[in-house]
Amino acid sequence: MARWRGNFENLTKSLISHLTGLEEGEDNFRLCQQFATSNFKFHRFLDVDSHKVTRALDGMRIKLEVHSQTEKAKALTQLTEDFLNSPIFEDKNDGKTDTHYSILYLLFLLADHPTATDFSLALPHREDEPVDDFDWSGHLLEGEDVYRGGYADSPIPSDDESLSDSDGDERSQPQDNAVDNQSAVVTATHDTSMLVTHESDVVEDKGYDWLMKNLVVQYWKGMSREEDTIDNHFSSNLARDWESYKTRTNPLYCEGGRTFVTEIQVLREVLWMLSGVSDLFIFLHKRGRFTLRDDISVSHLTKECVESFVQPFCRHGGHVQVLQTFVQEIVSQSCLGNDLTGVPMTYQAFTKTVSQFLQDLQTYLSGLEKRIIRNEVMTLSMMSVELQAWSQKIGLVYSLYINGVAAAASLPTNSLKASHLLSVMYNTVLEYDSLGEFTPDMIMLLLPMWMQTSQPYLQIIGDWINNGHLDDPMNEFVVQRNDNVKSVDETFWENAFVLHMPKSTTNSSVLSTTIAQFPEHEQVAVATAWAPKFLQPVVKDIVLTGKSMEVLEHLGQLFQVIGNRDGKPDSLYDTFMKSLEQTLGTKSPTAGKSEGGRKVTTVSTPVLTAQIEQQLRGLGVYDPLLRINFEAVFSHLHVGPVESEEDRELRLLRGLKSENLQPVEMLLQECLYPHILRRYHVVCSELVRILKEKYRLMDFLTAMRKFFLMEAGDTMFNFYTNIFDRMKNMEQWRDLSVLNLVLHEAMYALYPDETNRLSITVEVPSVQEKFPISVTDCIKLSYEVPWPVDLVISSRSQDIYNQIFSFLLQVKRAKYCLEQLRFFDLQKEDILKSIHLSQYEEEDTTRNTRIHRMQLLRFRLLYFVNSLHNYIMTRILQSTGLEFQSDIEASVDLDQIIAAHNSYVSKIHERCLLHPKVAFLREAVLKVLNLILSFHKIWDQGVDEISMKIIEDMELEFSRCIQFLASFLNNVIKRGSFPHLESLAFSLITSMEYKGR
Repeated sequence: MARWRGNFENLTKSLISHLTGLEEGEDNFRLCQQFATSNFKFHRFLDVDSHKVTRALDGMRIKLEVHSQTEKAKALTQLTEDFLNSPIFEDKNDGKTDTHYSILYLLFLLADHPTATDFSLALPHREDEPVDDFDWSGHLLEGEDVYRGGYADSPIPSDDESLSDSDGDERSQPQDNAVDNQSAVVTATHDTSMLVTHESDVVEDKGYDWLMKNLVVQYWKGMSREEDTIDNHFSSNLARDWESYKTRTNPLYCEGGRTFVTEIQVLREVLWMLSGVSDLFIFLHKRGRFTLRDDISVSHLTKECVESFVQPFCRHGGHVQVLQTFVQEIVSQSCLGNDLTGVPMTYQAFTKTVSQFLQDLQTYLSGLEKRIIRNEVMTLSMMSVELQAWSQKIGLVYSLYINGVAAAASLPTNSLKASHLLSVMYNTVLEYDSLGEFTPDMIMLLLPMWMQTSQPYLQIIGDWINNGHLDDPMNEFVVQRNDNVKSVDETFWENAFVLHMPKSTTNSSVLSTTIAQFPEHEQVAVATAWAPKFLQPVVKDIVLTGKSMEVLEHLGQLFQVIGNRDGKPDSLYDTFMKSLEQTLGTKSPTAGKSEGGRKVTTVSTPVLTAQIEQQLRGLGVYDPLLRINFEAVFSHLHVGPVESEEDRELRLLRGLKSENLQPVEMLLQECLYPHILRRYHVVCSELVRILKEKYRLMDFLTAMRKFFLMEAGDTMFNFYTNIFDRMKNMEQWRDLSVLNLVLHEAMYALYPDETNRLSITVEVPSVQEKFPISVTDCIKLSYEVPWPVDLVISSRSQDIYNQIFSFLLQVKRAKYCLEQLRFFDLQKEDILKSIHLSQYEEEDTTRNTRIHRMQLLRFRLLYFVNSLHNYIMTRILQSTGLEFQSDIEASVDLDQIIAAHNSYVSKIHERCLLHPKVAFLREAVLKVLNLILSFHKIWDQGVDEISMKIIEDMELEFSRCIQFLASFLNNVIKRGSFPHLESLAFSLITSMEYKGR
């Protein structure tokens, strides 16, 4: 601490000044500096506090006593005291050290619900050390011819005894022969001590030789020799002969140092390499690839032969290394990542399947290694045949990783990555499934892996369509919730859920811009769209169901589609697995087993009793959550083994048999899609029913047609005629209160309830109207629509309704102006006729001629307006309304209703010539309508104020407009593009023929 004391003291002073504001030299500053320095020097930071651990243990003991678990409390006290008083290390006798308290504190933190755990104090059981009574000497010397000789306490037979016994005892002859045979080893001396010492030395030498021959030579340290690996068989010299031949034939060939190994040693390192070990001697691991060392030599195989045999093993070993690295990276990222940037759950599920595959591979390789240890005959060629099936599986799993994970590394979102992986796996399953019986092993490997990898995706979908909650913590689902749009907004249906895509990319170009960055041999030839391929047939139904669930939730009608569920509902993945079990005929291992000649049937007993069921349902409102909590409390009453979902899934996947499998697409259509479609029909039809019955959707749609499209003829006639009269009399008509008063007075007779919803707004035109007929475009109707009906009748659709309403008001005004013309108004004589008589004396026509021409023009204009009015009110509004009515009745979800309504409004808007692409037709119609207003104005002035030139100009302009409209509509009808224009075109053509005559 002396080395950094100066800096330490300066930092302490700065800390005190910053926190307290005291200045150096004050008494309080000195006291603070002493206190801080003392704590910094003698504090217990990061060391366990024994008092804190003691208080924690006392608190746990008191908690156990409060819960009437005195036995647990006593056992805890006794065990902690015994542990604290016992030494931790063998060479120390100290107790209650920091190590003791650290271990106790660790165990205290790892404790999970001590009061809810069953505990019984187990007395320590000490077993006696087993006595080794095995005959090691006989086992080690089995098959060896070892002379055991006489021992020091055994007498040497005399000559007399040997002679006397040689005739009568035949058993003494082998002993004498044995003694003679050991004459070269045993000396003639009678010193027994020397005899014993010499014999023991011989036995020890033979045991050491045997041990050295059976131990593995440390070839990785260069201790192997060529003579140790060469046998007497001529084939054992193949490597040496081959090197000699290359030396003789190639003067430049230089034979380097070689390390001689046996084929068994190569085989064992091959197994270790395939098991994922990278630190090997015979094989070198560089840049993710394994290669054979250059100086390795096998006596009976050439170097080229060894390389040809181990090259496939090196390739598959590199694949195993890549897969292991991937598993380790995903596990580490899953532990360190957060909810937004973490690894997708789809990747985690795929990692789990890859890890399980690697474990199965290591188990199989361990069996092969045991066979090699038992000295079973095994060669590199035989090993290649043994591992052929597993080699194909390793290559397949590696290709799934490369095409599904590595190729999608640069994709910007987790959604694209998860969809890409699932689509690649599904396409691979379909590819091998199309081969049928030729690849049963591959299908049995791929199908469970694909199903387990898709589990998180299906669980997200299941939670959304079953509970109405889109729980996607890793943002891997194809749809995301737009938090800026609330559930009660009228744009909820269009903007609440958006595709989980980056803003700068589109669905079709995402993969083409990212996969092109990879080399050609790693490019993926799979065009994954914005959803996994196996879900594309039902992804629209999934999204519509999820939207409908959220709408029902905010309407308080979610119980209508959830129902009174008895317990936790099954997820979509569990339902999928159950359907697979029924389809494939997989049975539980315990189902149908006989016990004493009697078939056992497992019957699930209810957890809750009938009395509890009656009390739960007698409260008036059924609460599924309360039932789930009660089942959790009484779950310990369930008798009999319960199979967990994970065990059931593992049993089903491992119980699949190739002969029971069906085409994958058929399995999806039978086991997955029906559950999604069934949920779609239930939820969406219920939402449509609620909108129609409880929220009067059809009544609001009818009101829009009555007022905006003027189907309520008498009411709207009273409204717009009052306005037209005010315009004619030059009265103030743009006043908002006046317009609303006129509208409500017209509605009060037949629609008094709608007066609170319908109102008028007046918009100030941004530019001057081009035609006088457009002066009424400032009148806009506003209809108040409640939620959720505004999902269908939105403000955007009301704007289109108002455009149609303005056009209808223009036609109604022109028709009303022509109908208000009277012949006597035209024929009235002017008071100042004598003054202006000289103005028309030079004209050839008489006054009656001008009257007749004005009357003919009036009828022609009225014929045109009536034809246009009848076309709009009958051929467009009524016919299109009937089509819309049938579409609404046939709609089964809200999306179809919204689409039908938008199509209905857009169709009317287009057929009323309001679409920008037919603006030239609308301009021609507006010219005629504007001509009608001018004609109405000069009609009121009287025939004496009208010159023949004005009449001819009006006739010419009207004829040009009619000719243009008739010729254009006639050409359109001939092509058969717009059959609804036939009646209008016929009316205009008739008008043209009349003009020709």
